Amino acid sequence: MKYIKHIIVITGIYLCLSSCSETPMPHERDYRINTVRADVDSLRQVLTTIFEEDQRVRKALKAVELRYGRRSKEAARATQVMMDTDKENLEKVENFIQCHGFPSKRKFGYHGAKAAFFVLQHAPFEKQLLYYDIIKRAADTGNIKLSMFALFEDRVWMRKGYPQIYGTQVTCATRKGHSECRLYPLEYPDKVDSLRTLVGLPPLGEYLSDMGVKDERYN
Repeated sequence: MKYIKHIIVITGIYLCLSSCSETPMPHERDYRINTVRADVDSLRQVLTTIFEEDQRVRKALKAVELRYGRRSKEAARATQVMMDTDKENLEKVENFIQCHGFPSKRKFGYHGAKAAFFVLQHAPFEKQLLYYDIIKRAADTGNIKLSMFALFEDRVWMRKGYPQIYGTQVTCATRKGHSECRLYPLEYPDKVDSLRTLVGLPPLGEYLSDMGVKDERYN
């Protein structure tokens, strides 16, 4: 099954790159029109696989951390697997965007748009800055939810060293063998729930409770 997935990914990336560079001759046009749907379906499958892999490695890391601890050798190995997966996925998504632009929800499905978003959400800081305007445009045009862009924007602001806007980011540290997470500072603490409502996020207290983060100001 894993081998088949790799074939799908390689084929899909080939289709992406080849369709970007090839211009059909007049006598080829009818054939290419008939294969457009197959190409789109293949690319949609590529994006879906990328999204599934992005989420799978994170769930695996969380399970390992819960069982062995954040500083265990097992967690270190799982973290490396996640980082390797992120690097591969980022290369694929960048190739896709270069060829087709940000995947539209209408053409490539919601998972297609989510795949590109989450890969960039987990990308190095310099890549997030590079694709910031593209992600914002995707939110403005409805290809991703406003709440997703809020998550992206908060992470970029945090990495810049600025307070976050929507309260989606927490920082975690291990103390005396226990992991402790805290809400990253807010730009507008008195307005945060109003701002969250505007982008479709639940109240901050509810969000923090779901994440197991205690903050007496909000929960």
